Amino acid sequence: MLMIHYLKTMMLSVLSSLALVSGLMVVRAKNPVHSVLFPIPVFRNTSSLLLLLGLDFFAMIFLVVHRLVEVIDIMHSQTPPWILPQSISL
Repeated sequence: MLMIHYLKTMMLSVLSSLALVSGLMVVRAKNPVHSVLFPIPVFRNTSSLLLLLGLDFFAMIFLVVHRLVEVIDIMHSQTPPWILPQSISL
């Protein structure tokens, strides 16, 4: 029983550390592609933390909200050509 508690504590520490490092890398990454990719481990690790704490519903809602935000972001990034600003030549 003590070993399971120790293992759970170790997993919580590792997952929270990885989530914090990934969150910092979102801000610190110089390449915008890397800055967009680093939230994936943040959401994965945070959901794993919630699962370890026994909050299954919140972990699934967290992943669903992340997916919805990603889909909305993709939809907004595909701007129709008539909305793009026209170049002005002098």
